[in-house]
Amino acid sequence: MFGFVFGAALYAFLLVLLIRKRPSRPIEWALLWALAGAFVWYFFGAATAFYRVASSPSAEQAVPGLQYGRWFGLCLISAGSAHIALIRGGRAALFSYVFLPVGWLLLFAQQEWYYRLLMAATLAGAVTELLRAPDDMVGMAEHRLRRSMAWAMAFPLAGAAAGTDSPWIVLGAFAPAFCLSYYIARYNALGLYINRNIKVAAVLGVIASLCLLLVQSLADLAEQSFDAWGRAIEVLLILAVAAIWVPLYAWMNRVLSKRAQVFGDFGRRLIHEAAAIFGLEQRMEYMARELARILRLRRVLLVATGTPEPRVAMTGPPGTVLPRRIPVAEIAAQMRAGRVDTFIGPRSGQNLLTGLDFNYLLPLWYEDRLVGLLFLDTSPRLLLEEDESILAGLSGQISQAIESCILIERKIDLEKSLERSEHMATRGQMAARIAHEVRNPLASIKALAQLMEEDEDLKDNYRRDLGWIVGEVNRLNACVEELLTPAPAEVFRKDVVVPELFERICRGQNREHAERNIRIEWQAPAGLTLRNIDPQSLTQVVLNLVKNAAQACYPGGTVELSAEQAGETTVEIVVTDHGAGIPAEVMPRVFLERVTTKEKGNGLGLAIVKRNLAQMGGDIGLESPVDGVQGTRAIVTLPVAVA
Repeated sequence: MFGFVFGAALYAFLLVLLIRKRPSRPIEWALLWALAGAFVWYFFGAATAFYRVASSPSAEQAVPGLQYGRWFGLCLISAGSAHIALIRGGRAALFSYVFLPVGWLLLFAQQEWYYRLLMAATLAGAVTELLRAPDDMVGMAEHRLRRSMAWAMAFPLAGAAAGTDSPWIVLGAFAPAFCLSYYIARYNALGLYINRNIKVAAVLGVIASLCLLLVQSLADLAEQSFDAWGRAIEVLLILAVAAIWVPLYAWMNRVLSKRAQVFGDFGRRLIHEAAAIFGLEQRMEYMARELARILRLRRVLLVATGTPEPRVAMTGPPGTVLPRRIPVAEIAAQMRAGRVDTFIGPRSGQNLLTGLDFNYLLPLWYEDRLVGLLFLDTSPRLLLEEDESILAGLSGQISQAIESCILIERKIDLEKSLERSEHMATRGQMAARIAHEVRNPLASIKALAQLMEEDEDLKDNYRRDLGWIVGEVNRLNACVEELLTPAPAEVFRKDVVVPELFERICRGQNREHAERNIRIEWQAPAGLTLRNIDPQSLTQVVLNLVKNAAQACYPGGTVELSAEQAGETTVEIVVTDHGAGIPAEVMPRVFLERVTTKEKGNGLGLAIVKRNLAQMGGDIGLESPVDGVQGTRAIVTLPVAVA
């Protein structure tokens, strides 16, 4: 009687769980009918046992209605087991319910031996199918469930050999129910979960029943041994049980009040510890780590979306690495468009997490702004259960912690920007003073050079060098005027002969780098002339590129400077060196100011080149390494008419 009553209650509970979940997969429907068959068999078995006790303990037969109910349950178990065995056949597996009338006819004809063969065959088929790897398996937990269920079904299979009325089949049929209950409670198998309150109530109910049974047994024993003290001992035992019940009640309160405890604990930590962490990534890592620890999550990924570029922090088992690609921008856009502020998970019906290794997503809102996304991996569990409400309550504090850290960073950035602006203003004033003082010496140098050029006895090569000095002084004067003039200076354009420009620059650079034995070689078509171009900007471009290339070369190296006409209105200027090259991590920032690979460089040369080319409508590209190991090639493209 106890076995039938307990089995009926257990299978009824599992049946209700599965029905409330609304089965969607074939394995769930097959399991539903198998559970229904087990419940019907246990229920009518309990009713038969009660009838026998109520009528006559020696009665061997029950009323026909109860017997037919047991038969129906047995036949439904066989049909459900056959459905599981034939699950890969798709809709054709529904023909397994032909076993329902077949089993009924065998039992009605009192051919129990043949029915036992039928049940054994269907159970063995179900065990075989469960041991195989099905196509619709979801997660490692379900894989473990199927294998465990296969071994658990071996117990009723063994009990069936003793007969349909044997107590062994009654006890053996508990194994699949216990197995399924464990995996639902531990791993949320099949998307089912048992409420924490139900777990606590079940534990307390079992303990209370055992205590009452123990008290009654001891009281009966005492009454037999001490006839006068039986009731008194029973009262004392009940008081002892009540004393034991007090800590049990305290434990129950702690379990049921977990939400308030976790919320308060995390809130205090967030205020006192996370608030002391000013780095956004470090603060996010701390919060992710605390969430994983308190709620026993496998992995937590926290993404801040309120910054120009998403900032991420992740925690998990040793060896955990950030996923290669999570479409943060697309997910955030959908969250903002739908103003989603609830959990997205296995039961939400949305496919935003398809292809990701996370099964929950919680958007983090601060007032009307989406400041972050919280990705959760609850493995081996499938569902968060009651922890959803805990996280929903904590989301406001997490959002506020992220937003406050972003505001602190913005304030610090603004202060740094203001400090840089003040520093640049001071440097600008200093540069203006220096430029003002430099003009007078430059004027003297230019005047002396021009006077020396007028000497009739001066050799031609010296006259050419003096002309180059005058040209460089003019270029420096233009730079000084640019510093001292508030408004942009007027650009003077003229024709530039490329071979003459190259020859003048290379002659000066060869002398400058003679100590390191660096040679600058140039090549350009004879008479190549660029029409209507800013000579000042062009000279700065070529000179800076050649100087950078010479400085990057090893002693005894060579810099190659060349120009060619790439089209009717396009000229390419190429500067190549065979030095150390540009590191890959520096390449994306190489044209920014203050970015340099030289020990004593100021990081302005390539920035000036980029600015001048932008003013002339040109462009520059860099290749490094050139020969597969080292070296750099700069390719300047100028849209200019050619003579």
